[in-house]
Amino acid sequence: MKKIFLACFIGVLLLQGCGEEHIPTDPDVVSSISMERDQYLTVIANRAKIENKEEFAWELIEMCQNNSFHTIKLSTDSGYATSLHMNVYLWKDEVEEQQSVMEIKYEPDVFDMDYDIINDSEHFKLYVDGNLVEQWQ
Repeated sequence: MKKIFLACFIGVLLLQGCGEEHIPTDPDVVSSISMERDQYLTVIANRAKIENKEEFAWELIEMCQNNSFHTIKLSTDSGYATSLHMNVYLWKDEVEEQQSVMEIKYEPDVFDMDYDIINDSEHFKLYVDGNLVEQWQ
């Protein structure tokens, strides 16, 4: 009886360990809040580290513009987003337990002009961790 219990206990521990393995995939959004047309997103990078934060930020902006996240589709019922604010974590299990690894803001250069991220992208500036990023081509 003790051997069966011990075998079951070890099996449960092994299954728990297998479930926590991180498998790199595409970035995804796990939480979205809209305030008017400003989007606040919690993004999971789904990778062990981000090699180039600026390049990764542009990738996320493009994913927002294409509405190509797997878990969440951004609503466009009221129009396209007028700004994006993202907190990025490496893995989903880090969201509540750790600080984000980067913060992204994509905002218009002039507020109150009703610019949106699709039709007026030339009027937007990208900030990564508070620093202005040069325009991407």
